[in-house]
Amino acid sequence: MINYYYENETVRLTVPVGVAYGTDPVLVAETLLLSAYTQTMVLQTPPAQVIFKDFGDHSLHFELWVWIPKRLVGDKPEILSALRYVIAFYFRRNQITIPFPQQELWLKNPEAIRQYLQPDLIPTPTMAVNHEPLISLSEILQSSDYFQGLNELEIRQLIEIGQLQPLFPNQILFHEKDQGDAFYIVISGTVQVYTEQLGKVLATLDSGSFWGELSLVLGIPRTASVKAIEKTLLFVVKRPQFELLLQANPDFYEAIVAAGRTKLAPGRISPTQGRVGSERITQ
Repeated sequence: MINYYYENETVRLTVPVGVAYGTDPVLVAETLLLSAYTQTMVLQTPPAQVIFKDFGDHSLHFELWVWIPKRLVGDKPEILSALRYVIAFYFRRNQITIPFPQQELWLKNPEAIRQYLQPDLIPTPTMAVNHEPLISLSEILQSSDYFQGLNELEIRQLIEIGQLQPLFPNQILFHEKDQGDAFYIVISGTVQVYTEQLGKVLATLDSGSFWGELSLVLGIPRTASVKAIEKTLLFVVKRPQFELLLQANPDFYEAIVAAGRTKLAPGRISPTQGRVGSERITQ
């Protein structure tokens, strides 16, 4: 084994990619290089390279070569993951298809195996398992005034810094006048928004509801209390992690600030209430 990078301060990472036949190789190279240049942890020198590796059975094989500082070798999985997310994003934008292998099986004597086929084992609609509909965190985030201007990559970064928080029935999430420091989405279950001072229930929020963007951005006190009515699971983005994300991504920060200016403009009323949130009563 020869370690070519033993005396170097840089390490090369390789991202193999296959694209459909008929795709313009130059467009593929441009898209892969653009993807590499968007990553701050990837070095500009030496520059990223795209290698046309081979003509495969099902796709054209390319490799994206990028270099990172040796001190970041421990972050290799995270860097490769970020690159793959970006490549998938720009491939969709440029309508570059990643194919998958397909094979056809031709039976010369299908009658010989007919006796082994059991149609009664084929799933039918009545045999289907009932599942609760899954909510889309990205769609909910983009329906918020503050996050609707973010692109797919920025939404993905926002989701990555979030975490899940379970609540038991009657467990209080926070009290009114508590300092606001998080944004919440109800994944499953139900919560109740109420005011302790007036003893009045203001709203009931279930799966897909969200609140707290203003608290996340500005850290203002809560104007109502929230507790779980039943067993509930929340998706939470907390302010410290959110601030680190803004510091590391200036474009992200500008998009949030622009949305904030629009939201707080005189005479503007926030639409984030009721089914999709309770911005005015729970911030």
